[in-house]
Amino acid sequence: MGKLNLNKQKIAACRKHAKKIADDLQVIIDRHTTVSIERAILRLFGVDGVNRLGVPYPNVIGDRIKKSGLLQYGIANVIAYMMTCYNKDFEAVTSSIAQSRIKPSFDKDFSGRKLHPIMKRLCRYGITGIEKSKRQRQEQEKKFPMGSTPWLYA
Repeated sequence: MGKLNLNKQKIAACRKHAKKIADDLQVIIDRHTTVSIERAILRLFGVDGVNRLGVPYPNVIGDRIKKSGLLQYGIANVIAYMMTCYNKDFEAVTSSIAQSRIKPSFDKDFSGRKLHPIMKRLCRYGITGIEKSKRQRQEQEKKFPMGSTPWLYA
């Protein structure tokens, strides 16, 4: 395989500029997440159901992470970090947070490389669920096609 004679100084400069762009963007992201967005992520990852008071688990977990001051890091990062630290699966960590058995924690200096595979797996699970719902909806649309238009409304 041939060697690319790339200018190492230009590569370093590009990396520096890319880091600056990413850092600037992260500041915006950190200021703009909301509990609603983070709850939606929990739902995407499969958190479902309600506690004994009828409060949805995504709400309970989202509120606990917000009260811990960690919401700006993103629920996916916090959960992946806790899965790594406690050596527990997603369900064990989320149910422990929901039941106040463990306090949400996150170390912003922890290597993202260790968290990336965990978050990728959680995202894949969520995407698979969306794809499954889409297939089911398409099957229903074939079984029960839309009537012809125009429709009349009273």
